[in-house]
Amino acid sequence: MNLQMGLVLLLSTAAYVGVGIAVGIRLVRLARKTRGFPERMLGWSALVGPGLVAPSMVVVMAISEPAAVVRGAAVVSQLAYATFCALLVAFTCQCFRPDDGWARWLSRAVVATALAGAAVGCARALGLAPIADLRDLNHWAFRLISFAVLVGNVWTAAESLSYYARMQKRRLIGLADPVVTNRFLLWGLVGLGAVTATGVPMVVSLMGGDSFNDVPTRLVGAAATILGSVCLQLAFLPPQSYVAWVKRRAAAAA
Repeated sequence: MNLQMGLVLLLSTAAYVGVGIAVGIRLVRLARKTRGFPERMLGWSALVGPGLVAPSMVVVMAISEPAAVVRGAAVVSQLAYATFCALLVAFTCQCFRPDDGWARWLSRAVVATALAGAAVGCARALGLAPIADLRDLNHWAFRLISFAVLVGNVWTAAESLSYYARMQKRRLIGLADPVVTNRFLLWGLVGLGAVTATGVPMVVSLMGGDSFNDVPTRLVGAAATILGSVCLQLAFLPPQSYVAWVKRRAAAAA
């Protein structure tokens, strides 16, 4: 992998971690004041995903010694990945489909799938696999968690964009705040970015390709990650200039 590609991946990872942690801290603090379920679930998912999964995966991929550190990081990454998935689907189910039985069953199935993959991944990390094998992102246990996360992100994106369409109609007759309406769009785009970043490497690996070292695959994933990070910041940590632009645009449309 050349230097330019390494810098792109470093930039996308840094943006994902930095924005995720900042948004997570803000939402967790907000949840303490409001006691709101959405803020709490989104805040902790941002802290667990960008804050734990990405850094621990970097440790596993970057170093080989000491073995205890690598194996510990691998355990953290597996547990955090499954926890992130559980928080994501819990938010989506409770906020968009609280009264639908199929949504509760879907969320339970997704969480069970992620936990099963994490259990196998932790067993491998604790000694059932050599250190070098812990870097294999094509192992079926890691794919299982990735598939659960992919389903969760597809569901989240679909619900957010569908709700955005409804909020748009309300906004046009003055029944919805334009900034809140725009937040549903941005959250849907965050979900689509995550679907791309997770789904494209999965498809490549299922087709027999090396998703970790394939340059086009990594570029697509990096671009999707950066896009998702930008949308996440605009949704929950927007600059005043962006908020003003959204309000002006809504006023002009009205």
